[in-house]
Amino acid sequence: CQSPKSAARVFRSRLHSTLSPRERSATGVRLLQNTQRGSCCQRRESGVARDPRVRLVHRACLGLLQGANSLHWSREWDSRSGRGKSTSMWTDRVRVLDDVSPAEWLTGELLDASTVIPRSFEAYARVLHPVEFQDRRHPATMRWSEVAALLGRRVHPTTRWHDLIGTPSRYERNSEALPGAYPAWGNLAVTPLRALCDVLASHTDTPDDCLFAVWSGWGWLSGGTARVSLTTDGGVPAEPLMTAAELAAPRLRLPGRNYFLLQGPISAMGELVHYDGPGRWAQSPSLFWPADRAWCVATEIDLDSTFVGGSADTISSVLASPELETLPFKVTDLL
Repeated sequence: CQSPKSAARVFRSRLHSTLSPRERSATGVRLLQNTQRGSCCQRRESGVARDPRVRLVHRACLGLLQGANSLHWSREWDSRSGRGKSTSMWTDRVRVLDDVSPAEWLTGELLDASTVIPRSFEAYARVLHPVEFQDRRHPATMRWSEVAALLGRRVHPTTRWHDLIGTPSRYERNSEALPGAYPAWGNLAVTPLRALCDVLASHTDTPDDCLFAVWSGWGWLSGGTARVSLTTDGGVPAEPLMTAAELAAPRLRLPGRNYFLLQGPISAMGELVHYDGPGRWAQSPSLFWPADRAWCVATEIDLDSTFVGGSADTISSVLASPELETLPFKVTDLL
């Protein structure tokens, strides 16, 4: 396992070869400090840190810190067009639609940026994202209720993470009791996502015909500026993710966000979220629902919870799932 100083040297080299001088000056100091501390996962250190190149440099350093003994750096970037050289989408079980009319019903439901899920359902549940240890040396996750018990607090339907751990701002996500541990923003982890899909599949007549809205702002959808694969056998080339035709598809435009609209069975969720291959990085869709609109699931990219709307029976099943940490929720409640 390489030391933080060794990882920092690699980081400096990769940062220099990947980013422009202006980008390096804007991000290098903060990101390098994180690397030297052995913590490369502060995704929001600066505005530029949302750039996929910077996030992937983070991941490269993180892999070195955890003992990956080979780093393969693959740049899929066309400097003339600013796009990756995509040749195919990462799964054939879901397709990008060139018609967003199946999602037009949402435009009358999501009226502003503060509305994350349609308000016309009978009942709602809030799914709390698992608390993850960012240094990756702790494979286990924790529930919010476990953190609350540790801190002598309790979780209720409108609990916010920073209130639970006692920090003054939602952007201060670390606590002294659990340094480097917090729930993911905008991403429901694969295990609870699969459990949720298993529950919801039995509460629709169209489980093989579902719609998935994937935020178009994710840099890796367009090929990304650079992609990293960490392996122990010399590395593998990074595969592009979407074709030029898919990238040119019309967007679903909702307040504050634009999305690619995809269609496929709910059973394809595992393939859809694993854009970087099985067992690697995964990203849940921002919205998904069946063609019969029996329910809807929303994971807003800046929130640490997923919301489900459906019939009272559907929501009762979601709340009863032992694999999910859930709470009943009212759409009039604000987080």
